[in-house]
Amino acid sequence: MQSPGSQGTRDASTPEIEEVFSLAADPQLAENSRPGSERKNRAFALGFEELKSQTMQWGSWQASGRTASVPTVYLYDGADLLEEIDSSGNVLARYTHGRGVDQPLSMLRGGTNAYYLSDGIRSITSLSNSAGALANTYTYDSFGKLTTSTGTLTNPFQFTAREFDQESGIYYYRARYYDPQIGRFASEDPARFFAGSNFYDYVLNNPTDLVDPTGKFWIHPHGNWCGPDWTGGHTEMYDPAHDMSGPSGPYYNGPIDYTDSVCKDHDICYYDCRRDHKCDKGSRRNCMRQCDGNLIYELTYFPGRFGGAVDATAGMIVTGGIAVNELHPNAGDNDKSCPNCQK
Repeated sequence: MQSPGSQGTRDASTPEIEEVFSLAADPQLAENSRPGSERKNRAFALGFEELKSQTMQWGSWQASGRTASVPTVYLYDGADLLEEIDSSGNVLARYTHGRGVDQPLSMLRGGTNAYYLSDGIRSITSLSNSAGALANTYTYDSFGKLTTSTGTLTNPFQFTAREFDQESGIYYYRARYYDPQIGRFASEDPARFFAGSNFYDYVLNNPTDLVDPTGKFWIHPHGNWCGPDWTGGHTEMYDPAHDMSGPSGPYYNGPIDYTDSVCKDHDICYYDCRRDHKCDKGSRRNCMRQCDGNLIYELTYFPGRFGGAVDATAGMIVTGGIAVNELHPNAGDNDKSCPNCQK
């Protein structure tokens, strides 16, 4: 199933930044504040000047009073961290990501490049340098607690390629924070009972097979088309040039059941939106929202089309994943052929 924000490999040279959002006043962050520690702000910014006016500084509370400290500001492209900057606008680190969700490819920090290697659930297992030698390595237990590590590079992406907060020892899973020491989220699931009866468990206590990149709903690829950037058995956006048979057979695998076929239609629908509205982001987003609505309708109102319990359960999970996102797809950047169009 197509992840709406995927537009190919991206870097931070010209990030599109849509909105301002600071968690500086989040009670969870406040609870994790420690004496003498520096608090970091996580922000989505319209531009750096506006960001500076929106960002709050955290300082340590001491007997002599509060001492201000300079925050690190995080700039995002949709769900992906692109840059870390200081309050003067100096770039501290820059990241390049792949097409899939939580797929960091490289990091530039202090003038030094490092490259990410990951496992089947996209946990970062090591970083290599430009010569191909391993610079950092990581080993986790099943719930993401770091058991051994080597190397001295500063790196935020670790378990399931989520951002690790060194000060508090917890992971940022977008909608909420996850504590690998206890294998539980630090706050209730915003999906509430829609995601299950336990509001704090992590991926149904099955961390070796499932992931939860948003902190709202666990996911697992189903068939050949249902899953983040999971297209015909390949991790990519739908490309009609690939949707054909070649000398060794079809590149894309066919759907395995009704739910899988609806996911395929959803991928193709997103492709049509990108093609037909490549220079109008608002229209593209509205088109993708209609694709999401069609998927929910097809998987909700035709229970007789499911081929069995597995098919029906997958349909419920896929519907939940779209519904929890509140039908707000990330339309991505305008096509490169539209230099004069507003992104």
